[in-house]
Amino acid sequence: MDNITVANLILREQIEETVERRIVLAQNRPGVARVLETNVRLENIETEVVDGGVRINGILRTTILYVPEDNTSAVETIEKRISFSFVVDVNVPGRTVEIDPALFVQEAEVIIVDPHNLRLTVVIVGRLNFIEAENINFITDDQAQIVRDEFEFDQVVAEKTVTRQVERVVELANNQAPIERVLNIQSTTRIINTHVRRNQVEVQAEIRSQILYQSPDGRTRSLNITTPFTERIRIEGARSGMQAFVDLEIIDQDFRIIDPRTLRINYETEINTAVLTRDQIDFPIDIDGDLFPRRRTVLVERIVARKQTRVLLRDTIDVPPPGASRVVRVTADVADQVIEADVDDGGVFISGEVDVNVLYVANQPDQPVFFVGDTLFFDEFISVSIPRDVFRVRAYPEVRVVSAEGEVVDGDTIRIRVLLSIEVLVTAIVEVPVVIGVGEDREEFEPPRPTPDEGEIYIVKQGDTLFIIAQRFGVTIAELVAVNDIVNPDQLEVGQELIIPD
Repeated sequence: MDNITVANLILREQIEETVERRIVLAQNRPGVARVLETNVRLENIETEVVDGGVRINGILRTTILYVPEDNTSAVETIEKRISFSFVVDVNVPGRTVEIDPALFVQEAEVIIVDPHNLRLTVVIVGRLNFIEAENINFITDDQAQIVRDEFEFDQVVAEKTVTRQVERVVELANNQAPIERVLNIQSTTRIINTHVRRNQVEVQAEIRSQILYQSPDGRTRSLNITTPFTERIRIEGARSGMQAFVDLEIIDQDFRIIDPRTLRINYETEINTAVLTRDQIDFPIDIDGDLFPRRRTVLVERIVARKQTRVLLRDTIDVPPPGASRVVRVTADVADQVIEADVDDGGVFISGEVDVNVLYVANQPDQPVFFVGDTLFFDEFISVSIPRDVFRVRAYPEVRVVSAEGEVVDGDTIRIRVLLSIEVLVTAIVEVPVVIGVGEDREEFEPPRPTPDEGEIYIVKQGDTLFIIAQRFGVTIAELVAVNDIVNPDQLEVGQELIIPD
């Protein structure tokens, strides 16, 4: 191999945008007396470069549970798919080939303007990563006698996205109340196992749904079901022994009541699969003879470990008067913006918060449904063998809610249990100095380089500015100017070497 393609993160832009929408209920729908719960999920995020910045388009899948004004012991739902579009003011680098958005909903609030008019406010936060792919050509054997060193890395063999329809027929047991109407269905997914075979990846997964429904006696009831399924995805180039990374998401679901004791649910799922293999590159690191090498330092990220564990969180919630008679539903959401992953010599320490919402029936004759919330904190240490001879170690945590349950201990207390799945991907960024040319003049091909204590070396490329370089490495423009003795910050030369301060 005489070349390698590397991805350079050339700019990262933090964003925070607020989306407001008016939700109008049809006149034949019962008006809103009190909002119990608001869930908003981002879908179909797309980005495009426009004059003045980057336009972000997407969908807010919104579910609102509320108490109707004509029957305070019942629960109603509003489900909306709300499109949004806004422009982020950012100086987009001209050579950008890819924009990678990492966005999530930080806050969602519903204000009752009147019983048939609501105002939804959603705060979207996250970042835009601007990525450039660059092809680096190595020196070849016919130019000089090359000294090589082997380096292992993980390479994506193929990626594929498929949609799969999953159907589930739910038949109620004899001791369960029949269904008058379905109020809401909330579903989550879990990957159980993956198997890579010749030109195929087998994904074993399950869908967990919590069904909120009203029985003929007017009471609100809940039902939990689990639907396992297996999908075999044809991926050319996949072989036994390779590793598959799978992301499973429910993009739509609908239901039909067949009879009071039978319910059919249809799920539309999207499965994103990437197959990786461990490969080797013989990097040219030096040359023999009287010629002088021209070097370029390549930062290569490779996977060190991927580990998973489960954590059970427990807590009790005090219920205000008149107390609780039974729990209708418990939902839990991981607060992504407060998850922290700290890498230590022996592994990764992961901590964060989980927001818990409990719907319960009050101790009153008309059995109204009330809501109470709580925040649970977790911290977990995952043992990982961290290499020492690397440039930087990064940890990418993913925390999911497996299940959330609750029960009434007494009239004034509800005990909750939340089971979390914590997965962490640990990567190491390794500095590899490769030879890209030779010459007879040492000063031309090997200019004096700072000692390791002074910092990392960056070679200026076409279109670079001090602002872009500072954003990329997390330093200030003033620090770059000071350590490199830059006279005019507005004038950089292609090929110029800059010291990046530690």
